[in-house]
Amino acid sequence: MAIENKISLDNGVETNYHRIIKVEVDVLEKKVKTTFAHYFSEEKRNEEKEIEKTVTDLSSVREELDKLVLEPTEENKDRRQELSDIINNAPQTSEKKNLFVYISIEEFDFKPEMLDIFYSLLDGEKV
Repeated sequence: MAIENKISLDNGVETNYHRIIKVEVDVLEKKVKTTFAHYFSEEKRNEEKEIEKTVTDLSSVREELDKLVLEPTEENKDRRQELSDIINNAPQTSEKKNLFVYISIEEFDFKPEMLDIFYSLLDGEKV
């Protein structure tokens, strides 16, 4: 879930775009712990998503190529070459990169009226 709000961090850096990374609810203790990632802008988050997608796409290309290399045939030769070219020409992004500026963890008491907020988080709404 994305939150667009200008926040000045303790070090003076201003962030404008935030997302919830994790929500932990401790029913027995009646506590909620929420982890946020803070970004300079929505564009930085979108850039991070593109990197994630590229890494995922390249992983599936590598998996397919690995299978074909284990059983090379004349019929799959062109596909092996095509997949090799995709990997060789891809940007050198071998692992996920996070572009957030800061991570914060907020803890607060759980109240029954907060259930609506949690349900909206599950729906992925932007507030």
